[in-house]
Formats: sequence, C-alpha cells, structure tokens
Amino acid sequence: MVKRGGDIKARILEAAGEVFSRGGFGGARMEAIARLAGVNKAAIYYHLGDKAKLYELVLVSRFRNVAETLERTLDQSPDPAARLDSYVRALAALFSRDLTLPSIMIQELAGRGRTLPGPVLSEMTRILRCTARALGVEGPAASARDLRAVLAHLVIVGSLVFTCLTRPVREKLARAVPAAFGQDLDIEDMVAFLVEMFGRPLGPGLEEGA
Repeated sequence: MVKRGGDIKARILEAAGEVFSRGGFGGARMEAIARLAGVNKAAIYYHLGDKAKLYELVLVSRFRNVAETLERTLDQSPDPAARLDSYVRALAALFSRDLTLPSIMIQELAGRGRTLPGPVLSEMTRILRCTARALGVEGPAASARDLRAVLAHLVIVGSLVFTCLTRPVREKLARAVPAAFGQDLDIEDMVAFLVEMFGRPLGPGLEEGA
C-alpha cells in the first residue's frame, strides 16, 4: 500500500513500481497507478510524463539503487576473500526487501527485453562490474575471464531472483508433497550456496582450459 501524503512524485513512482511489478509495462494501466497513488491521471502526466517515461524512471531508480548499494558494499570490503559474501548478501537483501524489481525483471526477460528502456542499460552495466569486482576480475581482464564473470552474474542474480519470487509456489509444494519439500529453502541457504560455488577467484581464462 502506498502511503498518502508527502512528495507527490515519490508517491506516483512508488505506485507505478507496484503496478508495473504486477503486469509489466504492457499490463500496467495509468488509471491503476493513479488510483494507487491517490491522484488523477493528469497529475501523473504533469509531474512525470506518459507511461513509457514513468516506466523508465521506475526502472532506472531501482537499478541505480542496486548499483550504488553494491558499489558501496564493495568499497567497504577491502578483504578480497570477504567481498563475494558481502556482495551476495547485499543483493539478496535488496531483492528480499523490495520484490517489485525482481518481478519486473522476470517480466522483461519473458518479453525478451522489448520494453526495456535504454537508460537502464548503463545501470545494469554498473551492476555487472560489481559482480566482476566481487569475483576478483578487476582491471584489464582477458575477454574470456569477462565472459565467465557474465555467466557467474547470470547465475547469481537469477538464483536470488528465483528464490525470492518462488516462495509461494514452494510453500504449496511443501503442503502437497511434504516428504519432498518439507524444509523450505531460505534466502540464506541460497546465499551460502552461491558464495561457496563462486568463492574461488576466476581462473586465467577459458582458452587455457580453466
């Protein structure tokens, strides 16, 4: 529920994030955003723009928050051995605290990125660079090592997003097949698994058989 009062732009963006998370860009209606924000549609157009602009603002702000949080986390983790743990935990906390971004990400992926705003790409690049830093790929790394960082990024981000969004389904499975799903997977379990999986520095390169 969006809190009434306060800055109208912030209220509209919060409402838009919630509505976009439910139906993606295509399924979102300006009427629903206005109703949730407690304003009329004219106020949205006046303060922020049309639906495409609103979608861009919502995604850029959320991806930028993730990038800034991860950069700050890595800057505060001088010990290379602790960077990956700090990075994965920070990312898990962000996704667990606000499910709107993981939800929108899943819908964009399902739509093959057709409605992904261009300005979001620079923030996504910042996040990818954070993954590379956490994995020990810094400086003029070889292209093969960069590729491994990208693959690791997909596994880490994808696993955390999937874990956060599938809890309701896993709870249903636990009730239907308790013998197989009696113990629910916690986000901490996934964090520990990912840190263990990628806890070693990436090798010198795929072309060298690493």
